[in-house]
Amino acid sequence: MPTVIDEYAALPGRIADAAQHVEDARTALVNELERRDDLIAQAIDQAGMKYAAVAKAAGLTAPQIVRIMSRSSADDD
Repeated sequence: MPTVIDEYAALPGRIADAAQHVEDARTALVNELERRDDLIAQAIDQAGMKYAAVAKAAGLTAPQIVRIMSRSSADDD
């Protein structure tokens, strides 16, 4: 059975593991947000969907879609 001292000695490694998990999750989140934003731009620009329909499908508000589209068009420049 581990002692309190053993538990304390293991903390730096456990913290490092947790930090790596957070960084991995952060990277995955950024990738998924980019994917979602690309799909939103495709839905509006290529499929002709209305902002309100896209917002509803994405679980966002129309102003959030406008911001995403403004970033998308700025990326195209």
